[in-house]
Amino acid sequence: LRDVYKRQSRAAGEAAREAAGEVRAAADRAADDRVAGAAGEAEGLLAAARQDAEEVRAAAASAMAATRDRTASVLAHQEQEHAERLKATEAELAAEEAASEARFAALTERAEALLAEAGRDLAATQEAARHGQEDAEARAAEVLAEARVREERVVRETERILREHEEGREEVQAHMAHVRSSLAALTGRVASED
Repeated sequence: LRDVYKRQSRAAGEAAREAAGEVRAAADRAADDRVAGAAGEAEGLLAAARQDAEEVRAAAASAMAATRDRTASVLAHQEQEHAERLKATEAELAAEEAASEARFAALTERAEALLAEAGRDLAATQEAARHGQEDAEARAAEVLAEARVREERVVRETERILREHEEGREEVQAHMAHVRSSLAALTGRVASED
């Protein structure tokens, strides 16, 4: 009986081994099928992903090219605007500079005219002062000459008056001497002489 069990056990083990081998082989085949299916699906997904990536890359490149075109257009427009503004600013500055130079020239001309006029006025004033000095000196000489003439006249008049007084005094003294002498003769006395 033991042998029977052993044989049955061996047979069952062999059968189990065979079944396990079949199951393993089936599992291996299923796994291989699954791996092959997954690999095929992965290749499909990878191809789709590559296709999507290519489309995205193409769209990005197109968008980048469009952006570059727009940027170049905007930059060209800005450069044109800047050039026009620069030209207008330069023209405005040139006009202001010309106006400033004209104002400077006019002010310089006016200042030179005023300076020339002041020079003429100064020369006229100096000439008038010189003439005034000459006139004053001439008038002073005239006044001095008149004063000398008057002084000489006063001196002569004074001398004449003094001479007349002296002559009158001498006449009075002679008359007094005569009166004294007459009184003395009349009274018989000698009058004291003053």
